[in-house]
Amino acid sequence: VEVDHFSFNEADGGYQILFTPQQATAFIKQAGARFKKAGLKTTFLLGDTSKTEGTVEYISAIVSDPQVLPYLGPISFHAWWSEQMPDSEFERVAMLGKKLNKEIWCGELGFDAMAWKQKGSSQNWDFALRFAKISMRMFKYSQTVVSLYWTWQNNYAIMSADTKTKYPSYYVTKQQVNYFNRNAQLVQCVSSDPSILTIASIQGRRIAIQVLNEQDTEVTVSIDGIKANHVQIISTSNNNPWEEAEADTLSGLVLKPKSISVLVLNL
Repeated sequence: VEVDHFSFNEADGGYQILFTPQQATAFIKQAGARFKKAGLKTTFLLGDTSKTEGTVEYISAIVSDPQVLPYLGPISFHAWWSEQMPDSEFERVAMLGKKLNKEIWCGELGFDAMAWKQKGSSQNWDFALRFAKISMRMFKYSQTVVSLYWTWQNNYAIMSADTKTKYPSYYVTKQQVNYFNRNAQLVQCVSSDPSILTIASIQGRRIAIQVLNEQDTEVTVSIDGIKANHVQIISTSNNNPWEEAEADTLSGLVLKPKSISVLVLNL
């Protein structure tokens, strides 16, 4: 087995290895040279930081040494502690990726790194809604190519250990896997209401728009800028985790309160 990428997990925060950027740089240069001498293609995940905030500064300090550049793979960060953070912080990560010509990975996708201490917290609807929101913001503004939900089993399970009981976060993940997978390309999507979050993907002639209604009441929405005479609606809410419906118009679509929906259009 040849390993593509290597990292010390969350070394900026000391879980379980603590590296300053300078110490990380020194290690990468030494180990990278050893990998190369051994004929291995293994490179380092750049950063693999414990939270979004501070990622740009940590990585920028590492890449300031040009000798480290040949040994670096994708930029990786973890999305913890990002709920109150402005979207611009995600955008800074995206801009760093463009500057360094590196893919952006989210090595641990979640919102509360301590939620595992509250037994059963990942099984409720509030957890799923918060997970959906941080995911949408992270996808949209950091322009992440690879994301890893933390974790499908164990401390943030999306289903019971015997897989018979699916928690609400399972259905949010199902939306992501079905409509925002490796074959899909994110495209620009703008909402006129800040309480309604949107991201969109295109795959072949199929466009999928994920819409999160944060309001406690139903809202009616319309889609502009696309020509289609049919829309499939997949809705996940507290009362119904996976509901499918259809409509022949892109105007007057009703979103349930506190819901995550995917609107699927075939062009």
